[in-house]
Amino acid sequence: MRTVFLLWHSYPREDALDENDTEDKLVGVYSSAAEADAARLRKLRFEGFRDYPDNFQVSEMEIDKDAWSEGFVSSDTRPLIWWFVLALIALVASQVMRLHQHQAASWLLWDYVGRITALTILAAVPSARIAAFRTGGRQISLFEIVLWIVGICLLDRFVQLPQSSLNVAFPTTVLGAYPHPTRWLKAFDLFFGLALVAISEEVIFRRYIRLAFRPYLGDGIFAVLTTSVLFGAIHWWAGLGNVLSTATVGLFLMLMLRRSGVLWPVALAHYLLDLINFA
Repeated sequence: MRTVFLLWHSYPREDALDENDTEDKLVGVYSSAAEADAARLRKLRFEGFRDYPDNFQVSEMEIDKDAWSEGFVSSDTRPLIWWFVLALIALVASQVMRLHQHQAASWLLWDYVGRITALTILAAVPSARIAAFRTGGRQISLFEIVLWIVGICLLDRFVQLPQSSLNVAFPTTVLGAYPHPTRWLKAFDLFFGLALVAISEEVIFRRYIRLAFRPYLGDGIFAVLTTSVLFGAIHWWAGLGNVLSTATVGLFLMLMLRRSGVLWPVALAHYLLDLINFA
């Protein structure tokens, strides 16, 4: 296996709407990382490059291996938004059905059905599947991931008190409650059910929604706030306190996704904080 090293230079466009709208130049292809770095030093003498000296990047590529093996998401994301709406309908429909269930088993069954249906909708459409399930490289260390997870779990503990207080202050906003399964059903839900919750919500409300709405919201703080509000709103049935607390935690989960570049640490954080709450 032989690899080459690509030296890129990127800088923001003058009319850029967000930090991802950049002018990218391929400077050259080199046989080693050292050669690529030597080329970077040479380019620093020239106009343009010396104005943005920290904007060089080196990427490694294997020869005779296809890139973009999973395809790409078009800049026209309107179809992605419609598939998001359809997945959202599946989730809300299952929530409405849950409100009429009086047994833990039937409540959980409708919950699982709604989440699996929503994920199936996104998986069935090629463009939506790429946006929802594409993989990427981790951008931060495992140690930093642990710090993020610990911090988010502590934040979730911190918002529990105002969450309960708001639900007590506005009881009419609480339309339902989580079930209390026992024995084998509780064990099954703690492992399978909570994992399904974490995966479905992180795929839909973090990775997918970020890509689908990026042309309209950008990828800055406005997008983080908007997607966090949507994440909180999907918990509409659990009371105003739950809506606000999940929106707050969702904001930091989105920041973690932006920082880490991959979804699995975010889903793991989500699973662990749910496990702490329901175990």
